[in-house]
Amino acid sequence: DGPVYNQVTGILGKLLAAGNHNRNNLLYWSAGKFSGMVAAGRLDEAAARKMLTGAGLQIGLRPAEVAATIASALAVRTAAGSVG
Repeated sequence: DGPVYNQVTGILGKLLAAGNHNRNNLLYWSAGKFSGMVAAGRLDEAAARKMLTGAGLQIGLRPAEVAATIASALAVRTAAGSVG
């Protein structure tokens, strides 16, 4: 739906504009935002992981770093029961 698309593209836009010194932090932040949408049933987790992985690799992070950061953010949000 439109609002989810706008939120996703806004988050990904911030991530893709990340500078060298805050790429991992912005990936973590983005994954946290996506996790809230997943928890609310507004975004599929597999789609979220795929988009975040693609963006993380595009900004120059290593594949292992991308995977670990996304997993960490999703685990924290899930454990905390956070929705946003």
